[in-house]
Amino acid sequence: MDSKSYLELSVELPRLQEDLWSAFCFEENALGIEIVNELETRLQMRVFFENQDIRLVKKLPQQFCQFYQQPLGTIQLLALERYPYEDWQSAWKQYFLPTNVGQSFTICPPWKIAGHSAERIPIVIDPGQGFGTGHHPSTRLALEALEQHILQAETIPVSMVDIGIGSGILSFAAAHLGVPLVHGVDLEKEAIQDVMKNRKLNSLEQVVQAVVGKPNCLQTQYAIVISNMLFQELLSVKTDLAHLVAPTGVLICSGFLEQQWPALKTDFQELGMAPLYLFQKEEWRAVILTHTPTP
Repeated sequence: MDSKSYLELSVELPRLQEDLWSAFCFEENALGIEIVNELETRLQMRVFFENQDIRLVKKLPQQFCQFYQQPLGTIQLLALERYPYEDWQSAWKQYFLPTNVGQSFTICPPWKIAGHSAERIPIVIDPGQGFGTGHHPSTRLALEALEQHILQAETIPVSMVDIGIGSGILSFAAAHLGVPLVHGVDLEKEAIQDVMKNRKLNSLEQVVQAVVGKPNCLQTQYAIVISNMLFQELLSVKTDLAHLVAPTGVLICSGFLEQQWPALKTDFQELGMAPLYLFQKEEWRAVILTHTPTP
């Protein structure tokens, strides 16, 4: 399979299924999702995949209907095309526009740095081949939870680790808000390469460090542990996440849906972590947890 190409899946579906479809696609290793057109009761969306079998991607709408017990026909396949990576940057420039998140930040690409409000901190992200723009609701929730925690803390947290660092958005936000030591890990070598590139765009070479690896490769604890990953991925590293939190630190998790929260809450409570705040945006949820006080 040509590693220098990506797949673009276009579908139309009811508005009420937007979050379920997004979650389903991300579970199937989608790298990005865009709303192309908003109709009165339906949406047209594009989903991007890297290094996926085109035959398997074509079956995803049918599998979605089977998994969520939806009637066939509620989601319509409009197109499925393969494009070379060299077209990616020019395509994204049409859709990746600056967006404000929380009280403090504007997420923007390098070609749209100028013109943002002086009252907001720009987080510059070049999507490159990583498909990460930070516009997904789960990323926005993670940013808002992180921002709230840092701004309301009596003192600036001394350290943070970002598990599944991706393009580096959360790490850059923490560094911009004053956290002096920010580490990150990711299983994908390409993600770390994107972090290095974006770190330079944000002038944070001395603050943010990232390596390829799993969370169990880390040998220290942090004042903030943050992870924006989907439900199954969070479950797979939950023990490591809890162990990385310093005694007075917090764990911030995002990327799970409303109906997944009870199971996630129970699992973290069994690991001695108690929820402090729960955040919501559409069907997505994020949570700040801390160690349960010992009697």
